[in-house]
Amino acid sequence: MLKSVEVKGLFGTFDYAFELKEGGITILTGPNGFGKSTILGMINSVAAGDVYGLLRVPFDAFTLTFADKKRFELKKTETSLTVGKVGIEGVEAESYKNIRLHQPGAASGFVRGVRAAYGDRGEELSAGQTAELGKKIELIKAAYQEAAAELGAVQFIRDQRLLTEEESGRDRRQVVKTVGEIPEKLNNRIDETLLAYTEAAEALDETYPERLCAVEKGVSAAGFEAAMRRVAGLRARLKNYGFIKTDREPARYHERYAAALGLYAEDQLKKLAVFEPLLDRLDTFTGLINEKLKFKRLLVSRREGLFVTDLKTGVMRLPLSALSSGEQQIIIFYYRLVFESEDRSMLLIDEPEISLHIAWQLELVGDLKRILAALKNQTGIIIATHSPQVLTGNWELQVDLGEMYED
Repeated sequence: MLKSVEVKGLFGTFDYAFELKEGGITILTGPNGFGKSTILGMINSVAAGDVYGLLRVPFDAFTLTFADKKRFELKKTETSLTVGKVGIEGVEAESYKNIRLHQPGAASGFVRGVRAAYGDRGEELSAGQTAELGKKIELIKAAYQEAAAELGAVQFIRDQRLLTEEESGRDRRQVVKTVGEIPEKLNNRIDETLLAYTEAAEALDETYPERLCAVEKGVSAAGFEAAMRRVAGLRARLKNYGFIKTDREPARYHERYAAALGLYAEDQLKKLAVFEPLLDRLDTFTGLINEKLKFKRLLVSRREGLFVTDLKTGVMRLPLSALSSGEQQIIIFYYRLVFESEDRSMLLIDEPEISLHIAWQLELVGDLKRILAALKNQTGIIIATHSPQVLTGNWELQVDLGEMYED
């Protein structure tokens, strides 16, 4: 987990050093041009093995320190790069625009870039120098990979959330309206969970006879009833989202069949437990969104997918693209927070206040805490914001770059 960040000579002007706040949420503030969003991008570049993402930013040194006291330290000039104690000359940012060190062949591409930079100056690397350069790049790659592992899965939620770019053929990109992707993404997640349930159920059913023969003591009436109440609760949640259609009459306890009933209850809980992570996310996501929508309601159904109903007009299936930009923003934003963040990962959130009503801005940090608690998630969050509403009641989470510069 990331513990602290230090950058020297940012834009030739700023020196910053700060520790992340206890509790998992840190809020960066400061005037425009002081580097809030840039720092988020630099952290993301380390996680992605994106050499160009760091080299294109004007700074002298960048250091990430982790909870286990390991460090990632990068220093650079216009034509050199040093990661830890490994230094390379002839490094020019534009030579590495598409290089990601975690991808196959990236190291050899890096070598070619350095050799090309030397060639542009009328110089040539010998075979020995090239081999030495390759070794250095492998060490730099290892340092990036170690830092990426320390950071965990990093998700960078940028200020522009309604549209995103994706690859489209050779050297071309296309703009995609992000909100339109969410129903399909959610359906895929649901399908994956249903497949996992089927596999778990088949595995338990296949071994039921031999496991039953091995039972030495049956379940008590109280134990069985407690287990079946949990089963009924899970089934009710599943029915709410259309995963099951009918209620099932609960099995009755008979002491004569205590062994079989105990194993049956245990298997039911194991099978249904497959759905719990998805149900927790669905409950949290729909709860947060529906607290904010006026005259509308976000619904999730196994059969009909994710959709919105208009309570005022009676329109039963309103496409997400028909919502206001603010409504689309919160659906995208909270979907990514709830469904795409992983435990022990890092969330980088740039200007979350964009298109959000002031009341929603005031609720943002509380919502983030609620998400982390609901998902039992140890994710670290760094927010870059201009909004005093986001900070209201959360001043202890602030790291103000403006004050740091003045000091």
